[in-house]
Amino acid sequence: MNWVYKLFRYRYTYYVQGTEEQDIEYALLYVPEDASFNNNRSTLMNARYRKYDHEIDIESVTDLTIKF
Repeated sequence: MNWVYKLFRYRYTYYVQGTEEQDIEYALLYVPEDASFNNNRSTLMNARYRKYDHEIDIESVTDLTIKF
C-alpha cells in the first residue's frame, strides 16, 4: 500500500468570550493513495475536530492536492 500527502482546506468555527468566530485553515494529511475523498475527510475530522474550539464545517472541506 502506497501512502501520500494530501492538502485540504476547510472552514471552522471557534468561540471567544461568548462570540462565534469563523476562519479558514489548511491541513496536510498522510493517507493511503487509494483512499476516497470521504475517507480522507473523515480522517481530517477525527484528527482536528474539537467541540467549541475547532468545529469543522464538513461541507467546506476541499482537496487541494496537485497530481503529477
